[in-house]
Amino acid sequence: MKKQKTSGHKRRIFIAHSSNDKEFTRRLAFDLKDSGFHVWFDEWEIAVGDSIVEKIFVGLKATDTLIAVLSRASVKSKWVKEELDTYIIRRIQNGDCSIMPVLVETCRIPTPLIHIRYADFRGNYHSGFNLLLESLAPERQLWNTLDYLYNQFEAFANQLLKSRSYRGYRETATNILPEINGLLNRALDIRTQIESRQTTRKTDGMSFFDKIEFLVSRGIDIRSQTWNELVRMRSFQTHGPDDSRRYFFSAEEFVTLLRPRYPNENDRKVLIFATKSLVQVMRILCFKKPYIEFTLFPNF
Repeated sequence: MKKQKTSGHKRRIFIAHSSNDKEFTRRLAFDLKDSGFHVWFDEWEIAVGDSIVEKIFVGLKATDTLIAVLSRASVKSKWVKEELDTYIIRRIQNGDCSIMPVLVETCRIPTPLIHIRYADFRGNYHSGFNLLLESLAPERQLWNTLDYLYNQFEAFANQLLKSRSYRGYRETATNILPEINGLLNRALDIRTQIESRQTTRKTDGMSFFDKIEFLVSRGIDIRSQTWNELVRMRSFQTHGPDDSRRYFFSAEEFVTLLRPRYPNENDRKVLIFATKSLVQVMRILCFKKPYIEFTLFPNF
């Protein structure tokens, strides 16, 4: 049974940045979009032939939150200054928008932003993003974001479970498992934030396993050997040598890691059982009272 969608306002975010910080900003834009926000990012909104000035000011008018990416380059950028000044004037006149600074490297903070707390991305991207998300999303919005992530996850799970041959499943799994792992990690971050609001525990600096243990202490048991193996594969892919990365991250290797748990099943069924296990974890993360029975394509 699918979780019912909840209503609620979604923040519309404009990201002011220097072109020197494009790689960071692109990652931030995708992560915010994947968390359920409407994001105005110049690469997505300005096409060849468009008036850049007109598009930017339409974007500024259509959004209610400006994220200012602060770096040595951006604080010298005329474009960033114009965008920031426009939002500051609107904030003074109408009070219908907010400004959230994001610090990516040590630099001179613009005078209008000195009194505003920034999200610090200098040491660790994930810690900075979690801090930003806490400000962007009060608890109701955090639950809405989990709902959004679950719907994405469910779509990926359906793609896997619709595959009727091992070859098709194997090829689909190799492409989709990294996406599934990313959605699980984002859901883990958000559920940890939600639960930490009810305690004195801070989420900054928590490792993956710290978050798992914290949620277990809150009665949310998401311990999963299947997810552990997936995390292990993703870690190897991220940190291992390029040639071994391409070899190691595959559905076949995932089956090999999981084989001790399913010694009497064929490879396709091992992957199906693994997918169902990951769905159960995602449901526990995203639902206050998760449905235990998994009903997607039960007759494989």
